[in-house]
Amino acid sequence: MNSAVYGVSWVHKKSGYQEPSKYPVVKQVVDAARRILARPAERKEPLSSVLVRKVIGRLEKGNLGDLQRAALFSLGFFGFLRWDDLRHFSVDSFYFADSHVAIFLEKRKNDQFREGSWVFVARCSTLAQSKSLRNS
Repeated sequence: MNSAVYGVSWVHKKSGYQEPSKYPVVKQVVDAARRILARPAERKEPLSSVLVRKVIGRLEKGNLGDLQRAALFSLGFFGFLRWDDLRHFSVDSFYFADSHVAIFLEKRKNDQFREGSWVFVARCSTLAQSKSLRNS
């Protein structure tokens, strides 16, 4: 739709005429055509916690690189982090406590004042609980 309007406008402009795309009626028709021709967004299914646990369970049996991927995958999922947050981790970003891990993110997409933010991820309460999560 835009290509047709811009093409007609270009020809008019080259010929010395006023561009028809400047008229309100043309703008309204273009907007209406966009609404009519628009397709609804195709949303992807969210990851389930069962699938995440299966992936982590498979990765934790591998080499060091697999363990690193499992850690990033689980922190990203359970900490609600974006990939951009995960790729800016450093050793100084983590604080480990008995009940949780605190992650300091220096910059985030929604950090308007560039102050950084802390993300807290709780620890499983018992070893048996974490084993049952791995087996499911």
